[in-house]
Amino acid sequence: HYPGLVTNNTGNTFQFPEMKCEADAYDDWPSQEQVNAYLTKYVSQFDLEKHVQYGTRVQNIRRRLDPTSKDEDKWLFDVTFSRAVKGSLQATYDVVVCATGFTSKPYVPPLFRREEAKDLPQGVRVIHSSEIRKALAEDPCFAMNKRVAVIGTCKSGKDSALWAIRTKAASVDLIGRAMRCTIPYYMHPDPVKNVTEFEMIFSRLLSYLLPTKPAAMKERTGLFRTPMLLYFFHETFLGRAIRDFVWRMRLAEFAKILDIPPHLVSKKIFAQDGRYVSPSDPRFYSYIQEGLINVILEHPIGFDNTHDNPALLLQNPETGRQQEKTY
Repeated sequence: HYPGLVTNNTGNTFQFPEMKCEADAYDDWPSQEQVNAYLTKYVSQFDLEKHVQYGTRVQNIRRRLDPTSKDEDKWLFDVTFSRAVKGSLQATYDVVVCATGFTSKPYVPPLFRREEAKDLPQGVRVIHSSEIRKALAEDPCFAMNKRVAVIGTCKSGKDSALWAIRTKAASVDLIGRAMRCTIPYYMHPDPVKNVTEFEMIFSRLLSYLLPTKPAAMKERTGLFRTPMLLYFFHETFLGRAIRDFVWRMRLAEFAKILDIPPHLVSKKIFAQDGRYVSPSDPRFYSYIQEGLINVILEHPIGFDNTHDNPALLLQNPETGRQQEKTY
């Protein structure tokens, strides 16, 4: 993945209760390497590697009723594996968890796929954020003094823009149709008094106002056993009005504290945009104010190859106005 990748949550949420992480092993926002080191140690400490089947492909999962149980909802799962070395294997389980990395395959819009986009200029290098480390291994200075466009304004896009600035790119444009809520890791300028943004925003009460809470509670307690407070805030007219008012006040407060330019304030309140709230480097908005990161809220629609320097065509989703940018 890309340099500087850290977790979305604070470090205390990335550890198991039976093995606390050492104080100096995690940053407040752990890096990919730190989380991997912790999990590796966890597997070793509890001798879990013997339960891991490497080089194994799941061929089939078949569900059947448990003949030994009186509960009609008790199921067993027969799983057939294909192993390169030891051949096939079949085993029966009470529970099957699918953790197959559904979102791990990088997505590159057709406009930027070299094999599909006929008008993609030959001199323009296109890489996905997950390929930055590989590109750096081949050429540590591949973005230095270059005009860089980052497509996408969610977490990986913002982190990639920050990385490009630190590698001394000539210019960095962050391009997307809308700006998602971005909150620095810390809100207070004094490191001693800093409070992480998750501790500040996602308190127990405010978590009831997030859109993910109803779905999570329904899965845990059943459709007809949702807590009354949760039902009030998300299912009644008065409750939704209170919920939206609270989040509009919070959004205005953050915009004032961080001095966010008005056009970069998310148009969606946290209750609507909560799934996309991304913690980021405290300097993100400072770089924008200093002109080091230029945010363009427009949609890439094609390339103009009629000039000596091919340009990316951008279109404003509201006005339809187009502009050209060269990279």
